[in-house]
Amino acid sequence: MPIARRTFIKTFPVLLLSLGPVVVGALGGTLFWTLFIGSSAIAIYAFALDSTRAKKVTLALVSVALTITLSDLALRFMPLLPDDLVQKWPRMPLVNRYLPDLNYEGYRFNDLSRMAGVKEWREEKLVKVVTDSAGFRNERLDLARPLDLILLGDSFGAGGVSQEFTWTSIFSREYDLHSYNLSAPAAGPWQEYVNLWAEKDRLKARKGAVLIWQLFTGNDLDQYYGLLELNKLPRRGIAGTWVDRINTMRTRSPVRYLLRRPGPSSEVVGIDFLNGRKLLFYRPYVAASSRSPEEIINHPNYSALRATVPAVKSLAESLGLRVAVVLVPAKEEVYSWAWQGTAPWSTEAGPSGFAEILKQICTEEDLLFLDLKPFLVRESRRIYQESEQLLYWYDDTHLNSAGNRFTASVIHTELVQKLRPVESER
Repeated sequence: MPIARRTFIKTFPVLLLSLGPVVVGALGGTLFWTLFIGSSAIAIYAFALDSTRAKKVTLALVSVALTITLSDLALRFMPLLPDDLVQKWPRMPLVNRYLPDLNYEGYRFNDLSRMAGVKEWREEKLVKVVTDSAGFRNERLDLARPLDLILLGDSFGAGGVSQEFTWTSIFSREYDLHSYNLSAPAAGPWQEYVNLWAEKDRLKARKGAVLIWQLFTGNDLDQYYGLLELNKLPRRGIAGTWVDRINTMRTRSPVRYLLRRPGPSSEVVGIDFLNGRKLLFYRPYVAASSRSPEEIINHPNYSALRATVPAVKSLAESLGLRVAVVLVPAKEEVYSWAWQGTAPWSTEAGPSGFAEILKQICTEEDLLFLDLKPFLVRESRRIYQESEQLLYWYDDTHLNSAGNRFTASVIHTELVQKLRPVESER
């Protein structure tokens, strides 16, 4: 047998085993390929020249690669990584969705305390998260029955609470509205537009049904914006979908997580609240909520946001939906007196610069608009003085269950009742 062929036959299994760490995602590209090329050269040298020393080095390197691979696979069965219930949608990775068909119960919604890296600041909350086959937060929904309401939004619309306290659960239970939650975490206005477009043929709404489009002061202007001509967007085929699923699996490597675990974030600020507990704030949301109307208009993404609003309106109305926009303020707005160190409950109820501009856009587009900030500012004082409750989680950016119940009632009164057709129209 020729030397080259014999060398290849002996070297190939070594190279295959050496690929293990990158296949499971344990090592990044630069580090891995440096080690892989080096070990491949040693292996070829060892078998081509029958070098005993080089063979021992090759065996050691393969053992290390195999140990890393097997350790990564084994550690996936241990609770090292935070439960990741959200993924890039395999059919179109430009948008996020929950994992489909979830029935999860565990401790979640503590993003700020996790970023801060201070366990003592964590507010433990046992929650239930249920999703449908499309990856949205709905349960036991009869899609054969026409919908009264569709909620389109980000993680506030999806709900930073247990399933029974999401807005759509409250609308269904307390107001007898057959509701569908089309919200997804980490979605911006453009991604929400894509989700509505992608599901338009599946969701059947009754005539005059309501679309509540939820936006967020904290980051909606800074989110990704893409093409509005969605027919031009690439959709993944079967092969591309599986590639994305494999890449998602690789990003969940516990070995890489342990090697690259981020340190405590200086972007999170803990302030002693009136009761002595730490109330956490996020600096980027402080900055975003403090932008003036002029800064909003001059922002690089303003024109994209401005174009997205009529695009959502046009798409929704083509489906027979009546559209209203609700703006959720950041916690940093509602409790601004706490991080500013001013007198308790001295937050001004006036709109943020983002709220002013968004209201102007909605007026120009003839859309009903609701800024939740003044309602939340007033309620934050009342509920705390009455029961020492907050409307947002102490250690998370989202509204808590009390905040969701309150805002659901406001949305129903200020938007849904004004948009729903009278019974004779239905």
